[in-house]
Amino acid sequence: KFNIRVERLESVLKPGYNIALMKLDVSGFECEILKGMGHAFASTVQHIHFDKTDKFLHAHGCTNLLLKLRELGFHIYEGTKEI
Repeated sequence: KFNIRVERLESVLKPGYNIALMKLDVSGFECEILKGMGHAFASTVQHIHFDKTDKFLHAHGCTNLLLKLRELGFHIYEGTKEI
């Protein structure tokens, strides 16, 4: 048995932090991560890399991932093309 401590990322980062790249690999829970992120934290993240797998997203009720990312101010790219 393991005890795992969970904390919000912004609670462990120093004030004035800037995140150049955030990798999300949460198998369909991306919408939950974004819900907890909020605009203030999102504004410190320059880029997010993620794999969009509808099967996992839909299994967790996440049907509007790209919209949620845009609402937080992110631009979505597939390769080098903005979508």
